[in-house]
Amino acid sequence: NETNLVEALGTTKLYFEKIFEDAPVGIAITDGAEILEACNRTFRELTDNAAHHSFLDCVKDDCKEEVKTKLYELINAVYSAEKPIEVQLKSDKKDKTVTVYAKKIESNNDGKKQKGLILYIIDVSDRKELQNQFVQSQKMQAVGQLAGGVAHDFNNLLTAMIGYCDLLLATFRPTDQS
Repeated sequence: NETNLVEALGTTKLYFEKIFEDAPVGIAITDGAEILEACNRTFRELTDNAAHHSFLDCVKDDCKEEVKTKLYELINAVYSAEKPIEVQLKSDKKDKTVTVYAKKIESNNDGKKQKGLILYIIDVSDRKELQNQFVQSQKMQAVGQLAGGVAHDFNNLLTAMIGYCDLLLATFRPTDQS
């Protein structure tokens, strides 16, 4: 019976490793709020397969402090906040925008309580780009409508002027000074 238990644990471990490694979202496990303990293939691909010791090493410099603050708030919070964090990751090719869902984990090892985070990272770069294009097209549409409205109003003024000029020409003879 003990042999069956060992085999079942081994099988479960293999399944877990396969699920973890092949997940379609980036997964990283940190001790505390920074140091990476483990990460999957998708996470490595999002960070250009670079060897990082800290999650913050992957984050662009201009949003690093904000991300650090939010992760430390989460790791030290009594409750686990489920609000995602939008983060810009560094990249050799093209910077990536990702949404990070962080879940606080606690474990007891040798009588010591250890805190950590599981980070679920979803690449939203394409969605962000489409959103920016949509906003830009809405701006262009608004400018087009404004220009069309101005042209319509100007056309109305010109029509009135031409009408008055036609009335003047019809009222007076061609030799009249008016």
